[in-house]
Amino acid sequence: MGLLLLGLLVAIFTALFALQNNESVTVRFLVWELDLSLALLILGATVLGAMLYLVASLGGLWRHAREARELAKLVESQGARIRELESQSHERHPSAPTCIP
Repeated sequence: MGLLLLGLLVAIFTALFALQNNESVTVRFLVWELDLSLALLILGATVLGAMLYLVASLGGLWRHAREARELAKLVESQGARIRELESQSHERHPSAPTCIP
C-alpha cells in the first residue's frame, strides 16, 4: 500500500511539474530533431523510465516467484515425509502419545 501511495504521489508531482513547464522545446538526437511541448517531454521521459524499470525488474520478480514455488514444494514434501514417519512410529509404538494438534 505504501509503495502504491508513493508511486501516486510521484505521478501527481510529475504531472504538476510538466503542466507548469509547457513551453515548446527542440529535442535533437543523432539525425532526428523534434519540436514538442516540454510537458510532453517530461511525461514521456517519466513513462519511459518507469517502463525500463519494470523491464529491468522482471528478472528478479521471476526468480523470486520460482524460488517461492520451489520452497512451497519442499515444504509440502517435508510435510508428507513427517506424516509418513509419524505413521510408521505409531505402527511400531501404538501407545505413544501424539504431538499432532
